[in-house]
Amino acid sequence: MKDALDMCLSGVWGASLSALAAGPAGLVTVDAEGIFTKVNDAFCNLLGYSRDELIGKAFNAVSHPDDWEKGLVSLKQLVVDGAEAISLQKRYITKTNQVIYVALYTTRLVDQQGGVFFLSQVTDRTGEVMTARLVKSHVASIKEFADICAHQLKAPQRTILGMAESLKEDAADRLTEEEKSYIDFIIMKAEFMQEIIDTVRSLTEISVGAETLVDVDVGEALLEAWSDVAVSRRGKVRIGTGLGSIRGNKTMLVQVFGNIMDNALKFNTSDEPEVSVTTTIHLPIVRMSFTDNGVGMPPHVVERMFGTFYRGNASFPGHGIGGAVVKSMVEAMGGAIEVESAEGSGTCVSIDLFMGSINAWEVSS
Repeated sequence: MKDALDMCLSGVWGASLSALAAGPAGLVTVDAEGIFTKVNDAFCNLLGYSRDELIGKAFNAVSHPDDWEKGLVSLKQLVVDGAEAISLQKRYITKTNQVIYVALYTTRLVDQQGGVFFLSQVTDRTGEVMTARLVKSHVASIKEFADICAHQLKAPQRTILGMAESLKEDAADRLTEEEKSYIDFIIMKAEFMQEIIDTVRSLTEISVGAETLVDVDVGEALLEAWSDVAVSRRGKVRIGTGLGSIRGNKTMLVQVFGNIMDNALKFNTSDEPEVSVTTTIHLPIVRMSFTDNGVGMPPHVVERMFGTFYRGNASFPGHGIGGAVVKSMVEAMGGAIEVESAEGSGTCVSIDLFMGSINAWEVSS
């Protein structure tokens, strides 16, 4: 009598399974008790065991102890709960006691005698996991370094700003116009330095914010962002109705919205500066478009506007980091950003993000 995998390979979709069995991914069959009944060469090579050593062994015998319960719960879902298939991330222990990380996709099958068995495809993810850990460690180190630098810079920056403002106020009647202009210049540069410090800190928080994505009320985030912008910018914003939620990080969304609206009004010489915020829904994506009636930008500026330290118009104050921060934040939330603009015709900045609660949106908007 043929064993479980041989019977499976002789089925309607046998050619595909035969290719899988001979391929680079591990392929195994397990019975309802969690015992290996068949393994391919790739799985043997992955764990360092021979075929004879693995067949008849329980899958938990080569699983990491911390993943035993996870494996048993998955087996219960297939055997007792009747799940047709499950996917699972877990760890195995090789014959040389090395820990490896795998992705497991298991399908519930029935043999010719009506017996239930399970076919699992096992893909090695150890390299990806180790790389992700290394990147996370580097990001944490960079964030720590940036926080230290920002903290060390902030104290002297506040001192310089405070002393310059006090000097301007206390000695106003004894200063010449030229001396006053020097103090104003010091104050301006100290405030500019504060913006850079705050932006550097924002960049280091992006990876942290990306790990805490939740449903965020778009209307609330827009209003919070506008309340900050309206303090220092002349103009108005028009926000459409029927707004729902977006999958994101509220702090990052407020900063993204605020930066876009602030730039739309800052680079605007119209008598009545205005930003219009509209939404278009293409499930599961929400596109938010910020359209202004400003001066617009030539193509070479549009191409570089998200580059670090790039300033498209040096006649306006800024440090050239905001665009890079916005792009990084949008992408950290799984989204995308694009710009359409022409000189003299205004600019439209569009961001695509995943929808949160669909019931809150007017899908026809």
